[in-house]
Amino acid sequence: MCGNSVNVSIILCVYNAQETVGRTLECIFKSDLTSFEVIVVDDASTDRTKGICREFQVKLLEQPVNRGPSVCRNLGVRHSNAPYLFFLDSDIVFPPDLLQRMLMLLEEDGCLAGVGSISSPEPLNPNFFSRYFAVQEYVQIVRAFGKEGRAKRPFISTRCGCIKRSVFDAIGGFNEFYRKPSIEDYEFSLRLHGKYLLLYDKTLLHDHCFPNTFFKIFRRYHQNTRQMLLLLHNRKTAELGPLHSDARAKCLIGISGILCLVGFWNPTVFSLAILAFCAAAWLQRSLLQGFYRHGGLLFSLKAWLAYSLFSMAVATGLASGFSTLARRKSIIEEHPILP
Repeated sequence: MCGNSVNVSIILCVYNAQETVGRTLECIFKSDLTSFEVIVVDDASTDRTKGICREFQVKLLEQPVNRGPSVCRNLGVRHSNAPYLFFLDSDIVFPPDLLQRMLMLLEEDGCLAGVGSISSPEPLNPNFFSRYFAVQEYVQIVRAFGKEGRAKRPFISTRCGCIKRSVFDAIGGFNEFYRKPSIEDYEFSLRLHGKYLLLYDKTLLHDHCFPNTFFKIFRRYHQNTRQMLLLLHNRKTAELGPLHSDARAKCLIGISGILCLVGFWNPTVFSLAILAFCAAAWLQRSLLQGFYRHGGLLFSLKAWLAYSLFSMAVATGLASGFSTLARRKSIIEEHPILP
């Protein structure tokens, strides 16, 4: 339903999403929401995405050139008319009652800034790599909820999440420096820290398409690690929240790999490499249990190997980030700003 008086603005940013956007829009219009508008911002797609979107009752905004999700979401918000904003990705599906349940939780607790949904451990595009990505994300998020199965966090889920328009305006929207899908939601969330909280509950689930090749996952980890390092360095902070154990485990795996290389010259070092690797597995034992629970023994062994290999992407991302910081420092030292 679209109109001048709506309670919810659903903002969908799309780019070459012809394979998935139709299912997402069908879910929206089959949802239990009764007073809403749908704003689709097309980021200069070159496939049939715009034509598919026009088959639905949406407000379609077309970008002349590709500018990234931050620009598109901010544009969608500027054209919205509701006190509550829903941000959705174009490759998710969800049950009819999900959005209404999220909205009710937000309206019931006046202290909340928003409510987020999490992705199911079963991906919409199942193969080993997408299942690995889905399970490891689900297990680590749910682990942060504790026994109650829910938590309040200063984090916005742009994959499927709602937030009060007043909070969005107070925070200042998404940082349009990020021209590709990356950590724009994390940067936004850092500005929420200490001011606003969003509710997450493990029963608020949607299904999602995940990266389904080794290269896609490796590239995402590399780019996100690099950009997070630069962002946290600029903010002089290290707010990783529930990701601390993941970061420590990946560091231990990286140390283990370095020690293995050294071990070719000094075999006695191999024992230290094994110790570091086992320590990483102990830190992430709940993740290993999750791999086993969702896929069995063979899947859990393959998934842990993948987790270990993707730690290299974190290492290369850190190396790239530190290299960028070093170059910036060198330029500043060579060309100081005179008073």
